[in-house]
Amino acid sequence: MKKNRVFVPATLEDNPFLDMAEYEESLNQLSSVERRQLRYGDWDVMPDGEMFKRHWFKIVQDYPSDLKLIRYWDLASTDASQTTKQSAHTAGVLMGMSEGQYWILDMKRVQLSPLSVEKLIRQTAEIDRVGVPIWMEQEPGSSGVNTIDHYRRKVLNGFAFYGDRPTGKKEERARPLAAAAEAGNIFLVQGDWINDFLDEIVAFPEGNTKDQVDVCSASLSILNEMKDTKRVVSPVMGGVKKRK
Repeated sequence: MKKNRVFVPATLEDNPFLDMAEYEESLNQLSSVERRQLRYGDWDVMPDGEMFKRHWFKIVQDYPSDLKLIRYWDLASTDASQTTKQSAHTAGVLMGMSEGQYWILDMKRVQLSPLSVEKLIRQTAEIDRVGVPIWMEQEPGSSGVNTIDHYRRKVLNGFAFYGDRPTGKKEERARPLAAAAEAGNIFLVQGDWINDFLDEIVAFPEGNTKDQVDVCSASLSILNEMKDTKRVVSPVMGGVKKRK
C-alpha cells in the first residue's frame, strides 16, 4: 500500500553544522540549475538548452487549415524488452508548414515490441488520413532497405510512404529547427505530449534521448524541400536519395 509522503524543503541556513562559506563556494562551481536546486531547494526549476530554449516554442489551440502536412517516423533500434527510460524510443511527428511557419500537431513516442509498433503506425496513418504522406528514417545497409520494403508492402500499403536517408550529425541536422524556433516560427498544438517534447529538446544534444528532435529536424527539412518542387523519390525499392 502506498504511503503519503510530505516533501519538506531545506536550505543552507537550515543546517548549522555545515561550513557555509565552503559549501557556498562549492555550489558556485555548479550550473545555475543545479545550484538553485541544491542551494534553495527549488526542484521545479528547469534547465535551458544549449541549442533550444523552452520559451521559443509557442503553444496554441488551433492551426491553419491550409497546412502542408507530413508524418515522420524513426523506429527504435532496441527491443522493447531491453529498453530503459534512456533507451531509444520509436517517435513519430505530425508536422505542417504554412508561409514559412511550422506547426507540430502530434507526437507519438513509445517503447513497444516491433509488432505493436507496426499496429500503432498503421492506426496513426488511418487517423492522419490517406492524403498525409508518411516518411520513415531508413537505417544503413540491407536491414534498413528490408524494413522500408516491409512497411511499404505489409504495413502501409495504400498510403504514400517513403524511406528517408538523412546524412550528417544530428546536431547539424537540428540547426534549421533551432533557427526556426528562435525566430518564433514553431507552434505546438496543445496536447499531452508537449512536456516530454520540451524536456527532450531543451536537453539536446546532451540529453539521453534525441528521437523527437530527430523526427522534427527531418520533417522540417522535407517540408522545405517540398515547398517549391515535388520531392523526388528514388525508384530503387527501400528509400530515397540521401539528404545532406
